[in-house]
Amino acid sequence: MRFRVKHGMAKNKNMKLKVCGMKYEENILELAQLQPDYMGFIFYEKSPRFVEEQIPQLNSAIKKTGVFVDAELSFIQQKVEANNLQAVQLHGNESAEYCQELRNLFKNKRDEIPDQVWDDEYNQSRHAELVGHPERSRGTASHQTKSNPIEIIKAFSIKDQFNFQELEKYLPVVDYFLFDTKGQNPGGNGFTFDWRVLKKYPFQKRFFLSGGIGLNEVEKIKEFQQLNLPLYAIDVNSKFETEPGRKNIEDLIFFTKKINS
Repeated sequence: MRFRVKHGMAKNKNMKLKVCGMKYEENILELAQLQPDYMGFIFYEKSPRFVEEQIPQLNSAIKKTGVFVDAELSFIQQKVEANNLQAVQLHGNESAEYCQELRNLFKNKRDEIPDQVWDDEYNQSRHAELVGHPERSRGTASHQTKSNPIEIIKAFSIKDQFNFQELEKYLPVVDYFLFDTKGQNPGGNGFTFDWRVLKKYPFQKRFFLSGGIGLNEVEKIKEFQQLNLPLYAIDVNSKFETEPGRKNIEDLIFFTKKINS
């Protein structure tokens, strides 16, 4: 579900949408019909959106993203393998060294698998989609391949100010940053931070914008798109919920229409 951008830098014209904090299977499958670019699932027990069941299979165009908070690497690996995750979002105090270990873990695991296995999984997934059964897709064909590894997204919380030089050591070991609102919980606090802080962002590394984004933030997003910043995606969560983990699909449809108007 890419947003059409009428103005701004070329780097923003394919801005993507991530819907995070999904929990209930029927709601997940309903949202999947809208084809968001990313769908986030929280594997953090203290969160009210904690996912206890296995995630249902989704169309391979949707990147299933696991959200973790200071988790053991073995726990992340287990969830990635069990749910065919295409991205991992780190929302705690994970160091750059931790991110490098995680990247190495994914790389070594993929290298152990023969090329023929990847080819077979791709063909099975594509066949399921082409014959009209996307729910049978393994969800790995387009993203989780040897040539396109699992993405690592590192989240940072912001309130009124932020030292962006802290990010420099993460540049070689993560694919994207995510900027969220500093609050009581690691995420899903339901209010925005001062986006003007990001005017001082000095890097070309693309990022997700998160934190209390809802229907009332549409005009602010359009204004933010005018800045010369490498905005990659909008991340939404609690402002579109009827209860923790359950999203209002009609509101999400309306949101995307407003962004594109």
